[in-house]
Amino acid sequence: MENTYRILIAEDEPKLGLVIQEELARQGYQADMAYDGAIAEKLFNQHSYSLILLDINLPYKNGLALCKEFRQQNNKVPIIMLTALGEIQDAFDEADDMHDSVSHEAGEE
Repeated sequence: MENTYRILIAEDEPKLGLVIQEELARQGYQADMAYDGAIAEKLFNQHSYSLILLDINLPYKNGLALCKEFRQQNNKVPIIMLTALGEIQDAFDEADDMHDSVSHEAGEE
């Protein structure tokens, strides 16, 4: 039985993206694949998603910029950030910078 959840996968490594997409399909989810940030942005604007799996290091538009845009358009859809950065701390530092930017734009101090 298929469920009604639609998932956006934004991953620039084709083999990894395909493995994730196939497993989600096997579990009954509809999963759309984007291999770069421009395609992910286009898909996000065309469909309603229940979940987004978002690589940080995407070509054309990186995942942090996309996450910020997605949050401004729909702050309810869950976003799981994926990273291959060498250090976990690098990913946290980038995410903190993004959070600071979003908080500042929202008027939070």
